Amino acid sequence: MLFRTRPSRLHAALLLSSALVSSAMAAPGDGGVGGFSNSGERPGTASLTGAGGNASVPDNNVTGAGGGGAGDTGGVGASRKGDRDGGAGGTHGYSGDGAALESGTLSIEGTSGGDAPDTNSNYGAGGGGGGGFGTVATGSSSLNVTSGTIAGGAGGGGGDNLSHYSGGGGSGGYGLVLNNTSGTHTIGATVTGGDGGKGGDGNYGRYNDGGDGGDGILATGHASPVTVVIQGNVSGGDGGDRGTTITEDQISKGGNAGNGVKGANINVVLTGDASLAGGVGGALRSNPDIRDTGRAGSDGRAIAFTGGTNSLELQATSGGSVATLTGGIAHSGSTDVLKLGGGNDADFALSGLGGTFSGFGSYEKTGTATWTLTGNTTSTKAWTVSSGVLKLEGGSIAGITTISSGATLLFDQTADTTHAAAIEGAGGLKKTGGGALILTGSNTYSGGTVIEGGTLSGSSSAIRGNVSVSSGSMVDFNEAADVTNANAISGAGMLQKSGSGTLTLTGTNTYSGGTAVKAGTLSGSSSAIRGNVVVSSGAVVDFNEGSNVTNANVISGAGMLQKSGSGTLTLTGANTYSGGTAVKAGTLIADTATIFGGIDIGAGATMRFKQDADASYSGAISGAGNLEKFGAGALSLTGAYSLTGETKVSGGELLIGGAILTSTSSINLSGGNLTVSGNGARTIRELKVGTSGSLNLDGGSLTVSQAVTSTQHLSLTGTGTFNLDQTGNSLGGVTLRNGSLIVGTDSTRKAASLAADVSVLIDAILGGHGSITGDVTNNGRIKPGNSIGTLTISGDLSGSGILEIEVDGDKSGTPSADKLIVNGAVDISAMTLDLVLSPTDAAHWSYGPTGPFIIIENDGADGVTGPFAAVKDNLMFLDASLNYTAGTGNDVALTLSRNDIDMVSSARTVNQTATAAAIESLEKTNPVYLSVVATVADEHAARAAFDSLSGEINATLRSVLVSDSDLTRDMVLTRLRDTDSSGSGLWGSAIGNWGHYGSNEGTFDADSTTGGFLFGYDHPLSQALKLGVMAGYSRTDVSVDRLNSRAGTDSFHLGFYAGGIWNGLTYRGGVAAAYNDADVDRDVSATSTLSQSLTSDQQIYSTQGFAEMGYEFDVRGVSLEPFAGVAQVHLESGGFTEMGGSAALTASRQSDDTGFFWIGLRTAAAFDLFGANATAKAGVAWQHASEQNATFEQAFASGGDSFTVVGAPFSRDTAQVDAGLGVNLGKNTGLDLSYSGRLSSEAQNHGLNARLSIRF
Repeated sequence: MLFRTRPSRLHAALLLSSALVSSAMAAPGDGGVGGFSNSGERPGTASLTGAGGNASVPDNNVTGAGGGGAGDTGGVGASRKGDRDGGAGGTHGYSGDGAALESGTLSIEGTSGGDAPDTNSNYGAGGGGGGGFGTVATGSSSLNVTSGTIAGGAGGGGGDNLSHYSGGGGSGGYGLVLNNTSGTHTIGATVTGGDGGKGGDGNYGRYNDGGDGGDGILATGHASPVTVVIQGNVSGGDGGDRGTTITEDQISKGGNAGNGVKGANINVVLTGDASLAGGVGGALRSNPDIRDTGRAGSDGRAIAFTGGTNSLELQATSGGSVATLTGGIAHSGSTDVLKLGGGNDADFALSGLGGTFSGFGSYEKTGTATWTLTGNTTSTKAWTVSSGVLKLEGGSIAGITTISSGATLLFDQTADTTHAAAIEGAGGLKKTGGGALILTGSNTYSGGTVIEGGTLSGSSSAIRGNVSVSSGSMVDFNEAADVTNANAISGAGMLQKSGSGTLTLTGTNTYSGGTAVKAGTLSGSSSAIRGNVVVSSGAVVDFNEGSNVTNANVISGAGMLQKSGSGTLTLTGANTYSGGTAVKAGTLIADTATIFGGIDIGAGATMRFKQDADASYSGAISGAGNLEKFGAGALSLTGAYSLTGETKVSGGELLIGGAILTSTSSINLSGGNLTVSGNGARTIRELKVGTSGSLNLDGGSLTVSQAVTSTQHLSLTGTGTFNLDQTGNSLGGVTLRNGSLIVGTDSTRKAASLAADVSVLIDAILGGHGSITGDVTNNGRIKPGNSIGTLTISGDLSGSGILEIEVDGDKSGTPSADKLIVNGAVDISAMTLDLVLSPTDAAHWSYGPTGPFIIIENDGADGVTGPFAAVKDNLMFLDASLNYTAGTGNDVALTLSRNDIDMVSSARTVNQTATAAAIESLEKTNPVYLSVVATVADEHAARAAFDSLSGEINATLRSVLVSDSDLTRDMVLTRLRDTDSSGSGLWGSAIGNWGHYGSNEGTFDADSTTGGFLFGYDHPLSQALKLGVMAGYSRTDVSVDRLNSRAGTDSFHLGFYAGGIWNGLTYRGGVAAAYNDADVDRDVSATSTLSQSLTSDQQIYSTQGFAEMGYEFDVRGVSLEPFAGVAQVHLESGGFTEMGGSAALTASRQSDDTGFFWIGLRTAAAFDLFGANATAKAGVAWQHASEQNATFEQAFASGGDSFTVVGAPFSRDTAQVDAGLGVNLGKNTGLDLSYSGRLSSEAQNHGLNARLSIRF
């Protein structure tokens, strides 16, 4: 209720209380103090004393002016010792009829202070009176003013004095004074402080300051904070202007403006419709003709906190508008709090923390509204979200944020942002907007996290509590260290793991938007890691399963899948990940469509391939764990395989490339089939047969290091070889369907043993040096040894298959043979004996009856049922005989002897026949003879051996030398045709020739190349005769590829020639000789025991004489010449002996002669070629030779008869084609280019020549 106390001149009181309060407060508002000469007091300011202003004691006999009047009832100002009164004080606004007011409209205003009277004397003029206060409240009741006006009175103006000092302006009164109140005051009225009075104009400007403006609301005397809710407009009064000075320097100032609100221990609440402003400082009214050192008055602040505990709370309207503050906020300490409160949502620009709202020690969000912070701030001061929602829209705050229980800190980010400040408290965090928010602070908030847009990224210590991720949103746990997150993650959004550390999820997660593992490891059960999973390169998703679960989600990306935990994980999704798989513990079940990359299986862990359809897997498989194949399909493993644990086949078929098995591999056949593919030898550590299984060796060999022990049956298939080299092998039976089973692979492994009945089916082979305890049924092939060796069977032997016995020589020179020892009944009556007679070295095979060899040794007690149904052997020149009662009477012995088949009878060509006869003439112990007798299986092999041994290259080389003799004579005859008798000449020619010689009389094709040069000099004795000399070098290479034979010859040439023309008759001729140094190499591969590389150095001398005649005439400018010629070629060969082995040949000196005759037509025509004289030339001829092959006689260096072989044919009848072009390069120089062809059905030669001639 509003009360009025009895007024007095010195004090008055206004009590606002719900009960009568007896205390009273003196009215403030002294009048201004009068000015005076030399020294005096400045104008008075509003105070709570209510005392009148005091006049100055005059100085230097100058009487002072009167003080301003007291501001109670506006009385006249008192006068002391002076004759100039001050202005009267203003009346307080609380005067009235005393009606009570708890709430409602209040319109009350203090009156203005009186103006001081003007003067024009040597006395100072009086100061203006102070303005009265609008309202003073005291006590414990709350003030609730919904509208109206509360205003302080304006200060009075100072008196003018144009002769001396003028007076200062009076201060404006406060609008509302809250003195020692409590509770909450609501102010909806317009509250203003009074303006300060103007300073008086005077001759001197020392005391004519403007009066200060009054504060809109002044809070004073509060020991604890009081709350003021401002709903209206509150402003401070303006400062009064300074007076003007005429002569003296101006040092006075304008009045300072009042503040909107001022006080200590005050909580200011500004609603959205309110405004708060400080007044405008008083201006300087200056005389430009004198010096001015004064200053304008300071503008007032919207709020001036003067001490204690203070806060400012902003509340918005329903439309989001907030109060207007003009003049900023002043603080006396660092503990003031800025609050964003109320129930209506609004925005707050963070830039204001460095401007209008600077100086606060902390910030707080109160009320139920959502306040949105826009922009950014670098302030590190703390934020508290006590209630409602504090929303960051794209910006960031640097201070620690504490969220109270039930409150929310909301990040609405459209762009990627990092928040580094710590977030604390029991409240929650929420993320919206399409951008990414990265939390890097040391957060401890516990109210959970909600993500409704974009990505929230941070470690598990930064993203706190249970997490809800909406559809299209993502939570990204960026872990640099290994951590465990037990919080629940829910919603339709995605979880992402980044950072190099390991994140283990143990919460009850239900999120359904899938999972991405960008880096490091994400670990958890299938119920913790939800939805489809994308694993980036280098990252790992680890399914830690403690029970048996099935995961049908899709796992993709370039990263790795890992299985840990003791449980079983079954993958059924359409996975495509490519970074490999690790099974650290428990069991992983998958097929080739759900598991990818290399698989590393840890010790004690199991990888189970459930393969129902046929497929292959190319990933490497390693580790110390176990692998199992089950399901009806066939699984082919084609990658590297270094698994040291067990490989188990319990269903379908497992195919493994043999090259990927290692010596540490362990195989368990437990109801499925294992196929080992590829050639080459491989060894595994262990083979188990859990239930009846099949081992298919598709090529190569497989050896087991440890003994195979099982009561189950083993079936062997495929073309490969299964080796058992250990003692103590035991099985419930063995069926050899294909391939080979070797018990004891060499003579050092005779102790190898197998306890099992063995059934050898067709196309299968049983062999080895060891022993078998059990019955053997042979419907395939038994090969004792491996070879030569002995196989022991402690049981019965029967069947209709093949017993293969190999007979060989050993290093001691004593022939030996395979043996089968049978300690049981032997029935070979349906078997075939297949003899393989292949000595390792023919020198170890003795000629004549060889043997006897005991090939079946029975125990002497049981009988042998025989004979063999058939006997086969692989040698053409040896026969076998068998004794079925040898040894102890029931052994089988083999004897070999040379038959009557003549080697020559198998020959088909001249050279084969000659070579076969030579071999047959050798001593019976000769290695060449023995290699043929002991290894040749049929006529085809015999002919191949004869060809390889024949030395045909020696005759072919001579055929080529005879054929190439025309290169020299043709060059000489061409030189004689192309010269005249005008002078001597030098010439040089490059020659090249490529020849191919076909087969004749069974010889083999040969190829040759020749290159070299010839040069000469000739001189005419007369027009009818010219003489010349020539020399040169050539290289000829000859190859007979099918016989692996080669020859290279270096030839050195020398010759003389003569020729001329007489009345059109041409005559030409000459003689030539050549020394041919030949290196001959032969690679002999006659039989399996005779393979040698032989070389020889041979010298061959060739001479020839040749002559040609013709008749030359012209027809219409074309020269024609029919011609005929003869030549005789003689070869003389020195003796030689090959080096390199027992098949070496030797030859003595011998010779060979061949005659040639030819007839043909040449033509030539001269023409101009770019200004040079040129001649085109061509010719055709037929040549006949007296022989078509060269022959050569030789013998084996180790003995026997000599034999003659023929070489490749150079043909009896040959067509010759020549073409060329000659060009005069100068007066005495010519260049000739020519082609020469020698063509027949047996041979072809093509030559290119270039000749340069110089005449002088």
